[in-house]
Order: sequence, then C-alpha cells, then structure tokens
Amino acid sequence: MAAQQMSELMAIPGVVATPLPAEIQNIMVFCAVIPAASKTANAVQELIKFLSSPAAAPAYRAKGLDPV
Repeated sequence: MAAQQMSELMAIPGVVATPLPAEIQNIMVFCAVIPAASKTANAVQELIKFLSSPAAAPAYRAKGLDPV
C-alpha cells in the first residue's frame, strides 16, 4: 500500500488508484497570482478565470483532481 496524489497515480499505466476515506484525506489547495510587474496581466487574469470556471472541471476530474 502507498499514499500519493491521485493525479500522479492515474498517470501510471496499470495502477489502480483508490481515494482514501474522507476522514483521513489531506486536501491540497492550489492558488494563482499575477506578479505585480507582469506585462501580460490581462492574459493571466483570463487564464485564472478559465482555470477556476466550471468549464475546466471535466479536465481536472479526468486527471484525478477535485475542482471545488
């Protein structure tokens, strides 16, 4: 038995990944920021909006992540 992130395990052919029970799950939260000196702040803002939108959720789920 081993514990690892679902997204990492799902990328390995033949590995059967099963989530741990909710009581012992360790949730990782990802965040994004725009550097103050960014020359492409508008484009970064649009990317962040998309990545946090419902439209991106299927891609997260397909890779073993839970878009909350």
